[in-house]
Amino acid sequence: MKIEETQEKLMRPPVFKRDKNKEFFSKTLNEETGEIFTGILKHFDEIKNYGFIMMDNGLMEIFYHYEDVIKEKGVNREFLATCRSGNIIKVSFECVEYFGKYNLSRKAIKVRVLEDKQQMLGKYALLE
Repeated sequence: MKIEETQEKLMRPPVFKRDKNKEFFSKTLNEETGEIFTGILKHFDEIKNYGFIMMDNGLMEIFYHYEDVIKEKGVNREFLATCRSGNIIKVSFECVEYFGKYNLSRKAIKVRVLEDKQQMLGKYALLE
């Protein structure tokens, strides 16, 4: 799928209303596209265990939950919260649609930390 088509699909507002039909619900829940997106963590709330990612296209923020973060290399709640104090944390993720409280929504899953500000600064120091 082309990048423009993907961006258009992600920017499209949800048009579904709550439907009690189980078949419709199961079809819209966890439809994984397998596409991997990247972005920067914008916010993480340690108490509520969720936050938002600013996608690299700069047009959309996407919701993520702490349970969907791949915990490796010291990634924990405290580390994710450093994005509020200026630490730039680059991540990759997949996007799924799910039927939320009021309508069809999107969220990031399989969120993997690619690098953070300290790792980026270390790379640049090696280049000099």
